[in-house]
Amino acid sequence: MASLKTIFAVISSSLLIIVFSSVWSSYKSPVVGLPPHPLSDSGPFPGATADNLFWFVQITDIHISWYLPEHSMADLEYFCTGVVDAIKPVAVLVTGDLTHAKASGQGGSIQYLSEWRNYSRLLRDTKVTEKTKWLDIRGNHDAFDVPELRSARDMYSQFSHRGKRNEYIYQWDYRRPYGDYSFVGVDFNIRPGLRRFFNFFGMISARDMERYTAMAESSAASNGSVWFGHHPTSVLMSRRSELLSVMRRAAVYLCGHLHTVGGLFPRQYGQHASGQLELELSDWIRHRAIRLMAFDHDVLSFSDVSLPSLFPALLVTNPSHGLYATGPYDRFLRSSHIRVLVFDDAPIISVSVSVDGRALCPRAVAAARGGPLYVCGWDPTLYTAATHSLTVTATDRLNRTNSLTQPFATLPHRLQLLHNLRSTFTILTDFTFTIRNLFYFFLIANISFSVFLRRSNPVNHRTHRVLYGLTSLFKHDSVFLPYLLYILEIAFGPYLLCELMQDSWGLVFSTGVFVDGVFIHDTQCYVYCVAQYGILLPSVLLAAGHVATQRLHVPRTRKVKDLLFYAVVRFIFLLCFSLNLLCIYTTYLTFSVTSSISGLISALLCPIWTGAACLSMHIIYSAYNIPLS
Repeated sequence: MASLKTIFAVISSSLLIIVFSSVWSSYKSPVVGLPPHPLSDSGPFPGATADNLFWFVQITDIHISWYLPEHSMADLEYFCTGVVDAIKPVAVLVTGDLTHAKASGQGGSIQYLSEWRNYSRLLRDTKVTEKTKWLDIRGNHDAFDVPELRSARDMYSQFSHRGKRNEYIYQWDYRRPYGDYSFVGVDFNIRPGLRRFFNFFGMISARDMERYTAMAESSAASNGSVWFGHHPTSVLMSRRSELLSVMRRAAVYLCGHLHTVGGLFPRQYGQHASGQLELELSDWIRHRAIRLMAFDHDVLSFSDVSLPSLFPALLVTNPSHGLYATGPYDRFLRSSHIRVLVFDDAPIISVSVSVDGRALCPRAVAAARGGPLYVCGWDPTLYTAATHSLTVTATDRLNRTNSLTQPFATLPHRLQLLHNLRSTFTILTDFTFTIRNLFYFFLIANISFSVFLRRSNPVNHRTHRVLYGLTSLFKHDSVFLPYLLYILEIAFGPYLLCELMQDSWGLVFSTGVFVDGVFIHDTQCYVYCVAQYGILLPSVLLAAGHVATQRLHVPRTRKVKDLLFYAVVRFIFLLCFSLNLLCIYTTYLTFSVTSSISGLISALLCPIWTGAACLSMHIIYSAYNIPLS
């Protein structure tokens, strides 16, 4: 038993080290090591007039679909007309997944002409591209089943606003009398564009990195630069650190893609060690999320809002949010007014401002007739100590009221403002590093444990209700060899044959996919191996060990805890086994989008899931029929 405890101690410690090394940076203050901005003490400073100020908007993951009932084109039309008309942004950034590109039942993935025509018709009928700068970019759904850029199946190049100009990676400069501002659109999609399940992570080619470097240099002299794309940097498979270095002068990188991760992470914000923000916006398709952003005297501010409770929409531009500040943030110490943008499709009746719960301006004043900038005079030197809370409340003529509360502080006290792990985990974690290490960890752990079971004497574990049966089972070649072969097969051999693109069959390995004579590294391939190594196989061993132990007539009692253990073990196995069967069925659906025969072949020639189902039934059967001698 001592050796078993040692093994589990080593496994647990290794797992904790892998996870901790991946997420430790999420706990850090966003401003640790960041010096004061060199322009914080130079003017002009925020005052009572609407100068040195402009704003823009981001939406993402709109997923125009031909079958999803919850998606309403009417809401998108309202955004392009009512919302854009009310806010009047200089630009709208649409950060990918313009269309859904999936078959009904969430099965296969393919570009649907009707979805792209609806998107193009939306832009044309609402004339939104004439009201504002419409900056759209590809998402991974827009790249499903696209063998190469500008090919016949590349609908982005035919129907999107920027794609018609052959712009996949591009830069737009917004020039004002008070400065220049750069918007840089990036594309991290895998090329060629594979079908799901192998098109989630992003990658950067050497050629694209050269373009990003050139655009970073050309925008270096801008007062502020905004980079935007679909994939968060946390899901990049290559050149992540190089990209972060290239983007270090940017004020922010805006993205989408992760939605809310099933509701677990509704807000996903992070600030990298170099200082730039990375902000993921949930999505349009489910949450109708809209991000309001502004540069006010070169300080970036943002506020995430959503339909239908959008108006009055509030964005505090001075002082900006203390936790997510970039640029010359401490200019607020020389400012004469708190500045708030209030957007509405109805007249504003009142705007009130309070600091630390005390009313400062019961009725803020519009900087210009009709807004949207409202100002409140203040003495910022009264708020140089500690952190403070600013609350703004606005009411319009339709009796709609919204409030916004956010912290602010000078640089020394901003160190007290910490990101919580829930908001930064998905942004600052390097998932390629984490998943790859988990794969090797579980591979070594499974091989080591199987060898341990093979070499152990069952007598040493006779009182254990699982290990006695397992060690007895693994003495039989009919159990040990298939188990070991399965582990090695999905680690080193192809574990799936499927139609990765239309008329292009390929092999899937743990490290990537081989299709059309090209090997493409893909972190997602590791994910499925980790799931089998870390979830299904342990549940099989747990159930088989318990069954075999009972079969060998080891003395057992009818205590409540024993009955509970009996039920829990079988429930865990049935749950994991059912999920594995669901994966087989999903494989069939995914690759039968063009032909049911293709889906059937992929489901049958699928060692990772179909092979696992066969192995599981074989081991459980062997446990029920283990020889008593």
